[in-house]
Amino acid sequence: YTKMDPTARFAYYALHIEPEVAMLLYAPFYCNQLELIRATARSLPIDMLLYVKEHPGMVGYRTRAFYKEILKIPNVRLISPNVMGTHLSRHTALAVTITSTSGWESLVLKRPVITFGDVYYNDIPGVERCRGYEELPYLVQKQLNEWQHDEETLVNYTSALLEDSVEVDFSGMCNRAATLEEAKEDEGMEALARKLALKAGITR
Repeated sequence: YTKMDPTARFAYYALHIEPEVAMLLYAPFYCNQLELIRATARSLPIDMLLYVKEHPGMVGYRTRAFYKEILKIPNVRLISPNVMGTHLSRHTALAVTITSTSGWESLVLKRPVITFGDVYYNDIPGVERCRGYEELPYLVQKQLNEWQHDEETLVNYTSALLEDSVEVDFSGMCNRAATLEEAKEDEGMEALARKLALKAGITR
């Protein structure tokens, strides 16, 4: 791993867990993360690095060959999964992601973002969705040179998101292999069902 240099000019890409619905369903044409990293690295200015950080949940699951291929790319540096993602987001000049929460964190920390998938924060000013590798260099240039943070819109969006959300422990239910009956009795699932029923106009 390369030690992160907060004074360096770099873009940030956080590797996704695989397999993951956030890629397979919401970005089916961008599941090859190695190719995406290569395309991003080629699209950056010549004096700019690409910091790639492994997801803590994937430690031990990818082959050494995968990381070696990443390190063959001249302007790419591999960052330890022990480094906090928010630390990278705070110092990056540009965050690039498929649909990761690293994009949302970077946006909150007032950094420009490029996404490749259908993610909930795509419509916020400051986020550009890439729909093809050929347009990526132009989006990079646009985000680095023209991007402006819109605090008011971000605050309004976040407030609406929190107001319209419920807390559900999906991971906990999956980890303990909850049955359908147990899921039905879960307080979070009940709250989610009430919220969906309200949205569908079934209840008031």
